[in-house]
Amino acid sequence: METNPGDFNDGSSSPDEGITKLHSIGTTIGVVDGHIEYLKTLKFYAESSERIKNRLWCNPATRDGR
Repeated sequence: METNPGDFNDGSSSPDEGITKLHSIGTTIGVVDGHIEYLKTLKFYAESSERIKNRLWCNPATRDGR
């Protein structure tokens, strides 16, 4: 969140936190299997809202990965 000077990427971000407005086109993300990739913002939000396990949500103890 750009309006809060106390916010910073501390390595514990989750997909439901969204992407900062500074990265309006896309950003690199760390994927649950350990690799990183560039993901367009619209694709990020589409995938983060899916209620299935995917590259953003993969908690093995849950049905939907969250």
